[in-house]
Amino acid sequence: MYADRRDWEQAFNWIQRAIQLGKAIGADYYNGYMLGQAQYHERRGEYAEALAVNDQVLSALRQRENSSIGGDDLSFSAETAEIRLKAALDLLSREQAVEQLNQLLAEYTQAKQVASIHYDIWHLDRNREQNRQQAAALYRRLYEEDGTFDHRRRYQELTGEALPDPPPLPSFDHHLPALSMSPEDMLAEIDEIIAGITSTQVGVE
Repeated sequence: MYADRRDWEQAFNWIQRAIQLGKAIGADYYNGYMLGQAQYHERRGEYAEALAVNDQVLSALRQRENSSIGGDDLSFSAETAEIRLKAALDLLSREQAVEQLNQLLAEYTQAKQVASIHYDIWHLDRNREQNRQQAAALYRRLYEEDGTFDHRRRYQELTGEALPDPPPLPSFDHHLPALSMSPEDMLAEIDEIIAGITSTQVGVE
């Protein structure tokens, strides 16, 4: 929710808690949240920090057979992030990064993935008009299919044109109980839960 609103500070707070809770209970779902943490650092221009976290995700995914959670391919996101971040840190030349991204087109063929690769290539080299056009056409189609905010944002970045607003979602407020806790109180309660689990584990050891 916070990421969709581009509120990266709040998103990062929740991502951190999700990672800590996942590690505390021994679940491996938190790789997706670690990828979110890497994306947070990347958006802030903290490329070395982002690459360090992304490397942890890649290492964990390579030890698992199935790296897809909730329909999102974490391997794809982590592999493309690795290329972008290495280019940002001058560990890869722009030409090498573009070549590696092009190689991924043979492996990842879903429309969302192909659009993302063309978008990343265009970001590395704004002279690549064919990649810009292909990314824009795919993001327009994807937005028409699912109304995802990020597809609309990227299309506008690629073309300078805004797509129509999606239709408003129906309101379910009257079906939902009012929240009795603020987001800050929820974070504090999660911290207490994590601390309790951690102290229990220490006591068992």
